[in-house]
Amino acid sequence: MEKNNTYNDTTSLIQKLIKEISDTISFYNILLNQISDEEDISIIQEMINDEMKHEKILGDIFFNITNTNIRKNRSIFVENRSTTHDYKESLKDVLFNILDTIKNYQILLNYMMDSKNYNLIMEILINKLRHADLINYLILKHT
Repeated sequence: MEKNNTYNDTTSLIQKLIKEISDTISFYNILLNQISDEEDISIIQEMINDEMKHEKILGDIFFNITNTNIRKNRSIFVENRSTTHDYKESLKDVLFNILDTIKNYQILLNYMMDSKNYNLIMEILINKLRHADLINYLILKHT
């Protein structure tokens, strides 16, 4: 019974993370349209590329677990993320979102302890920590 609960928890969490990635990519694209600083554009574009890689990794893990492809939708409207903020406030929102997401990857890591997917989730988690550092840099740069 416990194994089935872990399976359901794992697949639900992966689905949630893939949705969050999709929303994050959409939001980053909105930010890209608001800025002209080449360094900022480069950093955010790099983060978009990383998020797309994370989305693929999680999609592959989901398929390996369920034998089902997960549908990925890019959000046109991103809930709970206002783009009416100025750029610096939007970056702060991104930072706190990343920090919340890190908690979910820590939970997923616990589900994957004895799995070949552990290293893949660890790679994503390390990237998320790096993204938090990059966003902190951008916030400080615009202070």
